[in-house]
Amino acid sequence: MTTLRELPAQVLALLGTAKAGTEGIADIGGKFNPSDAIIDASIPMRRLLGGAVGHFCITLNVEYGGIGRYQKTLEYRLRPNGWVQVKGAGIERAPAAPPAIRK
Repeated sequence: MTTLRELPAQVLALLGTAKAGTEGIADIGGKFNPSDAIIDASIPMRRLLGGAVGHFCITLNVEYGGIGRYQKTLEYRLRPNGWVQVKGAGIERAPAAPPAIRK
């Protein structure tokens, strides 16, 4: 797989490709914000790194920017009523830093 455009429309919707700004997702090699400093709110905080597309299963590796930059594997399965996400999570960010302890 080399681009988001190879995914079925229903998976694109589940992935949130139509969302603008930080909630969107950049294509493979596309511009995205890897840090927690949002200088340009039009740049997504997630980017597709790659994946595999089969007839009944799609596995995607997605990079998430933020204070705890990380990668996550998302898995979608074709069910009788359409594609559903079975592994990973929707649009999310790394957990917030714990509050400072005051003495």
